[in-house]
Amino acid sequence: MDKTQYWNQRALTYANLQWVKDNYDINLIMETINPQPSDVVLDVGTGLGAMAVAIAPHVKEVVAIDISQEMLRRAERVDSVYYVEWDACEPLFASKTFDKIVARQVLHHIPDNALQGMLGLCNGILKSGGKMFVIEPVCPAEVIHDEYEAIFALKDGRNVLTADDIDVGLKEAGFVKVIRRPFVVERFSVKNWLDNNALKRSVQDKLFEMHVTASPEFKLAYNMQITNGDCLIDIQNVIVTGEKT
Repeated sequence: MDKTQYWNQRALTYANLQWVKDNYDINLIMETINPQPSDVVLDVGTGLGAMAVAIAPHVKEVVAIDISQEMLRRAERVDSVYYVEWDACEPLFASKTFDKIVARQVLHHIPDNALQGMLGLCNGILKSGGKMFVIEPVCPAEVIHDEYEAIFALKDGRNVLTADDIDVGLKEAGFVKVIRRPFVVERFSVKNWLDNNALKRSVQDKLFEMHVTASPEFKLAYNMQITNGDCLIDIQNVIVTGEKT
């Protein structure tokens, strides 16, 4: 299954994911972005448009891109949000088009050999003084990094990024004044996450087992609670901001 097919399949249950329209997450991002009425914003990997829809009332317009036609078909329609089916790793927009770029839960899905190029493209299409905001989950403790990496290797082989990785990536792409803001999403349901990821049942069961039978250090780092057939964890996230010179 290629990546477009994968995301079209995930679109069928994506709205059921706990984090997709999480108000705390979105409100904190909005506070960090500080949208202005004159802003033209690019929302990278918009999915069902939750972030774009939140931003839209506060800015001039939002261009929201996603590789999945099915995601965009299901996305919420509001004035001043323009949806475009496009791969963020491919050039499309003219230089100095956007005031702000938001990439929420996107970078870990970009192939490692394409990530730096994608960040460079983002820098090029920002206006001088424009900002990019990267929102990513990160491993909560170095001591459990191997367990963390093993989970995502089985899930979909995605990139396992640290906050330092994001910092370095933005700086190497030409961004300056790179700062980070950590935050925690509490009581994240592992079962909800697995049920709505277009995974085979055997893979879901294995991933759930990897959480439940994880090391004491892993459970402590995630403040894990196993209750009512579910596994609840506290997810460490970071908002990393970079500015174009």
